[in-house]
Amino acid sequence: MEAAIAMYEKYAQLAGFCTWLGTSKKGKIGDKKITNLRYVLCSRANKPIGNRRSTV
Repeated sequence: MEAAIAMYEKYAQLAGFCTWLGTSKKGKIGDKKITNLRYVLCSRANKPIGNRRSTV
Protein backbone atom coordinates (compact mmCIF):
# COMPACT_ATOMS: atom_id res chain seq x y z
CA MET A 1 0.00 0.00 0.00
CA GLU A 2 2.86 2.38 0.78
CA ALA A 3 4.23 1.97 -2.75
CA ALA A 4 0.86 2.88 -4.27
CA ILE A 5 0.56 5.98 -2.08
CA ALA A 6 4.10 7.08 -3.00
CA MET A 7 3.36 6.58 -6.72
CA TYR A 8 0.18 8.67 -6.55
CA GLU A 9 1.94 11.44 -4.58
CA LYS A 10 4.70 11.57 -7.21
CA TYR A 11 2.10 11.72 -10.01
CA ALA A 12 0.24 14.51 -8.21
CA GLN A 13 3.43 16.53 -7.82
CA LEU A 14 4.23 16.19 -11.52
CA ALA A 15 0.65 17.13 -12.46
CA GLY A 16 0.69 20.19 -10.18
CA PHE A 17 -1.68 19.35 -7.36
CA CYS A 18 -1.43 18.20 -3.74
CA THR A 19 -2.60 15.04 -2.02
CA TRP A 20 -3.36 14.08 1.53
CA LEU A 21 -4.30 10.87 3.26
CA GLY A 22 -7.93 10.52 4.23
CA THR A 23 -9.91 7.89 6.06
CA SER A 24 -8.64 4.36 6.37
CA LYS A 25 -10.55 1.15 7.01
CA LYS A 26 -8.87 -1.45 9.14
CA GLY A 27 -9.54 -5.11 9.74
CA LYS A 28 -8.20 -7.75 12.03
CA ILE A 29 -6.46 -11.02 11.20
CA GLY A 30 -5.88 -12.93 14.39
CA ASP A 31 -4.32 -10.44 16.78
CA LYS A 32 -2.93 -8.18 14.03
CA LYS A 33 -4.69 -5.06 12.77
CA ILE A 34 -4.23 -4.43 9.05
CA THR A 35 -5.28 -1.55 6.82
CA ASN A 36 -7.72 -2.76 4.16
CA LEU A 37 -8.40 0.58 2.47
CA ARG A 38 -6.77 4.01 2.51
CA TYR A 39 -8.18 7.03 0.69
CA VAL A 40 -5.67 9.32 -1.03
CA LEU A 41 -7.40 12.61 -1.72
CA CYS A 42 -6.34 15.33 -4.11
CA SER A 43 -6.65 19.09 -3.89
CA ARG A 44 -8.72 19.13 -7.08
CA ALA A 45 -11.45 16.84 -5.76
CA ASN A 46 -14.99 18.26 -5.85
CA LYS A 47 -13.93 21.49 -7.56
CA PRO A 48 -16.12 22.79 -10.37
CA ILE A 49 -14.49 22.68 -13.79
CA GLY A 50 -15.83 26.03 -14.83
CA ASN A 51 -18.94 28.03 -15.43
CA ARG A 52 -21.57 25.62 -16.72
CA ARG A 53 -24.21 28.21 -17.61
CA SER A 54 -25.52 28.22 -21.11
CA THR A 55 -24.46 31.15 -23.27
CA VAL A 56 -27.55 30.91 -25.46
